[in-house]
Amino acid sequence: MKKKILNVLLVLILLTLSSCIYIKPSQAYSTDATISNKWFYIKNAYSGRYLDVYMGAAGNGVNVQQCQFNGNDNQQWFLFPQSDGTYVIGSKVGYTTSGGQMYINYALDVNGGDNGSNGVNIQIWSANSSNAQKFAITKSSKNNSTYAIRTGPSNYSRVVTVQNASCSDEGNVFQYDYNGSANDEWILEPVNKDLLLGSLYAINNYNKYVLAYPRLTQFEESTADCANYASQCLIVSGQYHYQNNWKVYRKNGSYSIPTTTEQLNNSWELCQPATSPWVSAKEFANFWKSKRVTYKKGSEIINNPEEVWNIGIGIGDVIQIAGSNIIGGLGSSWHTMYVSDIDYDNSTYILSYHSNETKNKKLSDIVRIKKDEADYSKYYYVFFDM
Repeated sequence: MKKKILNVLLVLILLTLSSCIYIKPSQAYSTDATISNKWFYIKNAYSGRYLDVYMGAAGNGVNVQQCQFNGNDNQQWFLFPQSDGTYVIGSKVGYTTSGGQMYINYALDVNGGDNGSNGVNIQIWSANSSNAQKFAITKSSKNNSTYAIRTGPSNYSRVVTVQNASCSDEGNVFQYDYNGSANDEWILEPVNKDLLLGSLYAINNYNKYVLAYPRLTQFEESTADCANYASQCLIVSGQYHYQNNWKVYRKNGSYSIPTTTEQLNNSWELCQPATSPWVSAKEFANFWKSKRVTYKKGSEIINNPEEVWNIGIGIGDVIQIAGSNIIGGLGSSWHTMYVSDIDYDNSTYILSYHSNETKNKKLSDIVRIKKDEADYSKYYYVFFDM
């Protein structure tokens, strides 16, 4: 059952794994536990593409670029915290093992050693903990769970950024002045499951929008952004990464807030805009149907709260609201909500969601909503163990 025990086990597992990973010649320090000593895919907060070592080649001076997700070693980065609060960002390409230990041999690097000028290229180089390999990873002022990766050679005034805000594969990455734009910032997606990061993302973004994803609050399907938001929370928790038809990339800057399927298709790459699980609660339910545990009427939740509490879902899971079919059974889902916390005292799930921007609302309160002639106790609630 996904309760407190699961979260404790995850922390213990992550700490065990990180204790077996080193950067030559010395072991990494320990600082901020939310991102330190963990493997990440690092996604640009504008293009939605990932920090990538060209061709996965291990060698000094190999270029770093952005590309669509592949999950390979060339897109996996380990954050080694340093005693001064900075990070060495180790690449998985060219790693070696010795005596059962894993060693990272290459790290993200600013070309030219101590050159802090605009336009200096970003590459990998043999890990040496020099200033060219020190980065301050700071949270965005937008407080939306995106990060700036500030470079040591620039005295941390410039950042790792995608050149010309490119939305193309193999778009180059270099050092440039930080101005807070989305192409200057990055999303840290853990390679391994990290429910805390998913919960923090859900809470920080209940009323915010990251440009790596379309904002669907004005889309022709009125509740389109709920599945989009829940999908973002899932990917930032490391539960799932882009796969097959579960993905979204920006093509251009024309329609960040699309209102029609045509506009969505113009600026965004999905499986099919009209049927994407990122756009539609119904399609989200179809795509993740293997994860569905059960469903209950709202009235059942009110009358038998303990039965619902014992379903066994927890933080990082999803609850949808669905209507009824013509014979009164479970109909199509029309709303998607992410379990961002648990109320253990009152034995209920706490949910955050779009399109109606809501943070940390109890399921026990949602089922009692009566507004606009809608009685939420009459809807079905579908539980997904993600």
